Amino acid sequence: MKKNNSGFLLIEVLLAIVILSLIFVTLFTSLSFLTNRTDRAKFDAEAADLMQQAVEVTRAYMTSNWESVDPGNYKLVFDVVSNRYVPRTGDEPILKGRYTRSIYVSQVCRGAGGVEEECVVGSSIDEKSKKIEVSLIWTEVGIQKEAKTSLLVYKVGN
Repeated sequence: MKKNNSGFLLIEVLLAIVILSLIFVTLFTSLSFLTNRTDRAKFDAEAADLMQQAVEVTRAYMTSNWESVDPGNYKLVFDVVSNRYVPRTGDEPILKGRYTRSIYVSQVCRGAGGVEEECVVGSSIDEKSKKIEVSLIWTEVGIQKEAKTSLLVYKVGN
């Protein structure tokens, strides 16, 4: 007796197509997720870089120009004479088409025991300390994100 196996070949081919389809769908879903996550990581890295740039440029400028940095909003401007970025009063434009950066320099007040406190009328202002606060806002996949950092700068010497 001869067996007829022609139906099994068709079932095997269909089963192989279903299995391969599931594998491809899983792979493409994973690739889509990883691509999206890579873009988000790129935005986060750019944001961290812009915040660090603002803090470092402002701090470097403050250390050599302490008296000229008053409390207020600042933006970074490229100075062609010194060939570097320097802080100037004002608000920054949109950066890289996505980020809104705010650089704020404030006075530091100290209470009893030299502990930092909120500056209110009658507070003791520490003339040797200033605070740099940087915030960055951007939209990522329709969701607004915000990051903040601050640095307390202390004037050493006179």
